[in-house]
Amino acid sequence: LAKPGLFLVPSIGWYYTGYDLKNPTNSTPTHPSLSGSIYSVDAGLILERPINKQKYVQTLEPRLLYAYVPYRNQANLPTPFDTGIPDLSLNQFFRPNRFIGPDRLGDTNQLSVGFTSRLLDQADGNQLFSGTLGQTFNFAKPCITSLTTISCDAITAFTNSSDLLGELAVNAYRNISINFATQWKPETNRAQRSNFFAQYRSDNSHIFNIAYRYDQGKVEQWETSGAWPINNRWSGFSRIVYSRPDATLLDHFLGFEYRSCCFNIRGVAGRAITSRNGEYETQFKLQLELKGLSSIGTADAFLTGGIAGYSAHESSL
Repeated sequence: LAKPGLFLVPSIGWYYTGYDLKNPTNSTPTHPSLSGSIYSVDAGLILERPINKQKYVQTLEPRLLYAYVPYRNQANLPTPFDTGIPDLSLNQFFRPNRFIGPDRLGDTNQLSVGFTSRLLDQADGNQLFSGTLGQTFNFAKPCITSLTTISCDAITAFTNSSDLLGELAVNAYRNISINFATQWKPETNRAQRSNFFAQYRSDNSHIFNIAYRYDQGKVEQWETSGAWPINNRWSGFSRIVYSRPDATLLDHFLGFEYRSCCFNIRGVAGRAITSRNGEYETQFKLQLELKGLSSIGTADAFLTGGIAGYSAHESSL
C-alpha cells in the first residue's frame, strides 16, 4: 500500500533450501532440507516542510519493520557452505533474515526502528545533508544466533536491543562531501565500529580522499588517495592505506598520466598485502590509449578501483 508520503508493506514468505550431499558425516543425512515461514510488516512516512523562505526542503522519514520468523530445527544441516552474518548496518536492519546465504534461517521476533532526516535544495533537488539513526528491539531470545549455535538449549547472551547505528552525510559546501557512520554499543558506552570518509572533487582530475576505518579489536586504518594534474599534460595519482595497530602500510601506489593530442599513457607502481600471512605483492600497471581507437593495459581499471570518485575515461576527455 503506497500513497504520497507513506507506505505499508505486509509480507508473507516461505523459505526453502535443499541439499544433495556427497560423502556426508554420520550425523548429517544425504538430502537434508531447511524450510520455514517469514512474516514482516514494513511501514514508513515521508514528511517534508519548506524552510529558509522555501529555498530548502527538510524531510522527516520514520520507518518501522516488524519481523517474525519461527524457529526451525537446523541441527541436521551441514556446515554452512556460503552463508555468513553481515556487519550490522542500516540496510541489514530492514531484512527479516539475520543471515546472508541459504544455509541458515535465523528465528526472529523483533521491531526495527529508523529515523532519517534530509535537507534538499528546492531548486535542483540535490541532497545537502542527511542523518539517520536506527535500532532493533528484540521481543524474544533467538535460538539461531550464529552459524554454529543452532539450538535453543545453548546458553547465549541476550539483550533486548541492538547496538545503536548512526549515519551522517554532508554535501553542503561546494565540492566537499563528508560521510560518517558509527555503531554505538550502549553496554560499554563506546563505538564498536566507525567509518569516516571525506572527499574533495571539483572534477574528475581534481580528487582528494581521506578515510578512517575502525572495528574494535580488529581494524584501525587510515587511507588517503587522490588524482591531481601537475600541468596541462601530466597528472599524478597516489593511494596509501596505513594500519595503526600494526604500524605498517597495507597498500600504497604512485602513478602518472601523460596526455598528448593522439594518445594517453598511464602507469602505476605499488605494493599491497595480498594474504593473511602478511605477504606483499608488487604490482606494475601500464595503459596505452590511442584516442578514437582503443586502449591496451589495465592501469585505468586499477586506478578506478583504488581512488574513490575517479574515472580514467572521463579524465582523458
